[in-house]
Amino acid sequence: MESLHFVYIGVGIYALTGLLSLLFGYRLIQWLIALSGAIFFGAMAGALAPLFAKSAAQGMLCMGAGALVGGLVSFALYKFFLFLQAGLITGVLTYLLLKGTGALPFPYDVVAAVAAGLLAGGLLLILFRPALIVFSSLSGASTLVSSATLLSHISREPLPATQEEWTAAGQLSPEGLLIALVVAVFGMFFQFATTKEETSPSSGKKKKGGPEGYTSPFAFLHDDNWKSS
Repeated sequence: MESLHFVYIGVGIYALTGLLSLLFGYRLIQWLIALSGAIFFGAMAGALAPLFAKSAAQGMLCMGAGALVGGLVSFALYKFFLFLQAGLITGVLTYLLLKGTGALPFPYDVVAAVAAGLLAGGLLLILFRPALIVFSSLSGASTLVSSATLLSHISREPLPATQEEWTAAGQLSPEGLLIALVVAVFGMFFQFATTKEETSPSSGKKKKGGPEGYTSPFAFLHDDNWKSS
């Protein structure tokens, strides 16, 4: 019974991350990238620490320094990391698709995958705000519905024993996909309605910085400056 409580807590945290991504993904993206960078570089520093550290305390210090530096660098260069992430994911998926279907022979499939990755990363930077809002809303909605599906499964069935069973338990059905799409549309509407690029009062031009709120949920429909620079 105690293990079941931990499962419910885990599913609740999973659902909370989906809710945050659905409603506040655009606002939180820079912090999420910084957190990911801190975890990644901290883990890398921890893995390399035995080569330099002579004690456990020095190893922990190396790990902490790596996490701090990684978080700061990722925070400052978050758009670059987003470009790499979008390009890498798109490139890999394109390569797997072309290789699986045999549509293009080697090395043309690799060239096409690289081109698709560069295009996806470039589009993300050009359409930064709308692209992030759409992506975070879709990701958050699917996570929310998946957590609800998983919660329904574990409340009726024994706990899954393997990773494959956990994946199958949280997999979305066609009805679940439709619900996730409706929820994602709501998330997109909410984020577009509550965020916008800051403008300079003197020049009226966009400037770098955080979003500011609209006075009306429908105001973004009349905004010509919905793209981020």
